[in-house]
Amino acid sequence: MAMKQQQIVIIGGGGHTRVLIGMVQAAGLPLRGIVTANAALLGSVVLEVPVLGLEGEVDLDPTEVMLVNGVGNHATGKGPGLAPRTALYQRYRAMGFDFPPIISPQAVVHAHVAMGEGVQVMAGAVIQPGVIIGENSIINTCAAIDHDVVLSPHCHIAPAAVLCGYAVVGEGTHIGAGAVIIDKVRIGNRAVIGAGATVTKHVPDAAVIRPAPAVTEML
Repeated sequence: MAMKQQQIVIIGGGGHTRVLIGMVQAAGLPLRGIVTANAALLGSVVLEVPVLGLEGEVDLDPTEVMLVNGVGNHATGKGPGLAPRTALYQRYRAMGFDFPPIISPQAVVHAHVAMGEGVQVMAGAVIQPGVIIGENSIINTCAAIDHDVVLSPHCHIAPAAVLCGYAVVGEGTHIGAGAVIIDKVRIGNRAVIGAGATVTKHVPDAAVIRPAPAVTEML
């Protein structure tokens, strides 16, 4: 007897969630609804998808549903801003929930790309062979990841960022919109690469790189 397909529940409710709704639907996955931490969304629908209730108050069974992390991030000069997204993912994984990779049909992902649980690849992204993407990472709209790049877990590659071949990005790091990481450069853990920055040298953990001219600061 065929097994029943698990439904999808998105945890979130903001702009990142709205982008994911279309991606989940395009993948042909059955979307049950949204669970949120925002009480103002109770009783509403988001892009015709119902809000089921508040986190901790909706009975979710990991044998019946898979989850999609609808929490995005906004990096600042004080840090990458990925802690809430990472904490949500780790909390639900500890409860036994699976997070399937969600890939836009408008993305180009080579067959020889390895990606972990919960990876999200948005429309227009291009990911070349040999790339490894750690769990719970976001490859955002029109980002370009060249061959043999390694992304550690919980990263965010923002829209139109470019990572050249053999670059390595540490855990929990934010690469800003339009930033360019030159080939073979290593970016540390929990770093912030500002929007539009061009990085030609290795970046230490917890550093902030600002564009034009780039300035390194320690958090």
